Amino acid sequence: MNSSQAEPFLGTYMLRRGNSKLIVSMPHIGTVLPEWLIPRITENAQKVPDTDWYLELLYDFLEEMDVTVISANYSRYVIDLNRCPNDLSIYQGVNVTGLLPMETFTGELIYNNESSLTQLETATRLDEFWYPYHHALQDEITRITSLHGDVVLWDAHSIRSTLPWLFDGQLPDLNIGTVDGNSCSPELTEKLVEIIKNTSDFSWVVNGRFKGGFITRHYGDAENVHSVQLEIAMRTYCDESGTIPEYDTKKANALKSVLKAMIESILG
Repeated sequence: MNSSQAEPFLGTYMLRRGNSKLIVSMPHIGTVLPEWLIPRITENAQKVPDTDWYLELLYDFLEEMDVTVISANYSRYVIDLNRCPNDLSIYQGVNVTGLLPMETFTGELIYNNESSLTQLETATRLDEFWYPYHHALQDEITRITSLHGDVVLWDAHSIRSTLPWLFDGQLPDLNIGTVDGNSCSPELTEKLVEIIKNTSDFSWVVNGRFKGGFITRHYGDAENVHSVQLEIAMRTYCDESGTIPEYDTKKANALKSVLKAMIESILG
């Protein structure tokens, strides 16, 4: 779990189907690097430091709640599943990493001797990694909507608490993104905020630095597809001091209880 893997024959995503009205997407937990990519990137990049570490542990209660979960196998350094396929930036005026990232979250170069990638390589990675994930996600949205009439799509993320290249200062603990209220109903947002307020001392913000990436923006319509992104500051469940954060079970259990309450409020 704490290091990247080279695996030439692996599906681009994992899918566990449930029948509740909730789908959880984890597009950035993958750590696998294709063998053809490893020699091209730096030693630090090979450690895939910008992974959304341990989310599968934080959300391990989802299976018992009959929730559909789709998650990436490959690292975001192969292709970022939460970016537009045309690589149009959704956050204007700030540093961001792209569809095929060339920099890490600290602004360091990922590739040894490449400053850009060809259109052919971009198209190939889209076909092999990006589209399969999104086709599967769309199929699950269609399936769950046919069962319930509507669906909640929860895009799960985490990030280091302090990253000066990406944002100023320290992130709040829990960062809810609803694209300024356009991707889900206000009632859902209010419900989630109330859970945080009533069950924890975690700091929080709605539509702060992280308003929602491509997945939240593309699929959410606030009518029958309610899409929410939750970006968690890793200090809430990890020791962030190393290149790879270290999972802290005690802190994680406190956070997990809040996450479970938020999910239960959706399903209730």
